[in-house]
Amino acid sequence: MVHGETDLKPMEVVSIAGICLSGLIALKYAYTSIKADLIDSAIATGSENISASMRGRNFEPEVQSRVDMVKRNKELTFEKDFLRWMLSDGAGAIGVSNKPNEKGISLRIDKIFSRSYASEQETCMYSGCEKLKDGTIRGYREYLPQEWLQKSIFSVKQDVKLLNSDIVEYTVKKPLKEMLEKEMFFPKEIDWFLPHYSSDYFKDKLYEGMKEVDCDIPQSKWFTNLSTKGNTGSASIFIILEELFHSGKIKKGQKLLCYIPESGRFSTAYMLLEAV
Repeated sequence: MVHGETDLKPMEVVSIAGICLSGLIALKYAYTSIKADLIDSAIATGSENISASMRGRNFEPEVQSRVDMVKRNKELTFEKDFLRWMLSDGAGAIGVSNKPNEKGISLRIDKIFSRSYASEQETCMYSGCEKLKDGTIRGYREYLPQEWLQKSIFSVKQDVKLLNSDIVEYTVKKPLKEMLEKEMFFPKEIDWFLPHYSSDYFKDKLYEGMKEVDCDIPQSKWFTNLSTKGNTGSASIFIILEELFHSGKIKKGQKLLCYIPESGRFSTAYMLLEAV
């Protein structure tokens, strides 16, 4: 879709799944292609237009009133309405090359580490399906078309209880413990920590999880623009990086650690950068 809106020449294009994680995994594809000497440069993008499906008018046919909705299905009210106030529209991109900028600083990618824990966890955020009582997912193809609206099949929902109980364990403690055991980085060397999270509610929980696995990066080193840019999903890390990069705060030799979790089925990624 992005390529189609440009006048660029024919080129390789790849689309990545993974919701919030898809932007960074697209960047990893570009990064590894350059490392393999297959290409000289690439652009990785992430974009969200979630508001189109989250507007209140889209839910009016489902129920006669909000009160009626609460009475009929309290869980649906919370799991669905919660996300309507937690997701934002946005788009971002990063250019990657096999050589640094001729002027100013560049951010050299040193490592991109990602892990999926889908084999250990139930689905947490979903759309186009229904989560059953046993934790499995039943896709929209298994329902009659008239049931799609009745059961709110295409609304984005989240198992908030599962999110609250396991998001730190599976996107913070487990992956960081593995990275530190492999000495992929040393916390004391990190000058900037760029976390992607959906709400400040998780900020202190994230920090406590980091400290539990001996990854104490003080919050004075954190950079986030959640309060001004919102949770823009796959575009978030690009939007965070863009603002910090152009702030003038990054100095050559400084090291950055980016954190991108995904609650769809509990996967996560970390990216290590150095300003050169």
